[in-house]
Amino acid sequence: MLAWKPLAFWREALAEFLYGEGFCVSIVNPARIKGFAKSELLRTKTDSVDAALIARFCAAMKPSLWTPTAPEVKELQALLRWLESVTEMMTSEQNRLETATPTVAALTQEHRRVSQTATTTNQKTD
Repeated sequence: MLAWKPLAFWREALAEFLYGEGFCVSIVNPARIKGFAKSELLRTKTDSVDAALIARFCAAMKPSLWTPTAPEVKELQALLRWLESVTEMMTSEQNRLETATPTVAALTQEHRRVSQTATTTNQKTD
């Protein structure tokens, strides 16, 4: 079993790669490991101490194995994140119009039009 304290920017990619290579993978919440370290009265913080701590945690707690998210679910999650981002951007652009100079207002309107077209086109193709 491989387990580590996840870092958001590479957690999923590393887990998918290792899983694809046939490894059993467990992604453990860092708060659980920190609590486990406190229960051992562990204060030293080095990579080798952390690695040994995670190994002891896995041996004692037997965290559940990770399985990859289905590709369809990942696609839906990505689309939702994109839609939320575009919606937030459109709200910001609308707010900007309230105090914009004529030049900035024209640029903002064009940006909103292009963004709206992209959103509508994407929704029609899905």
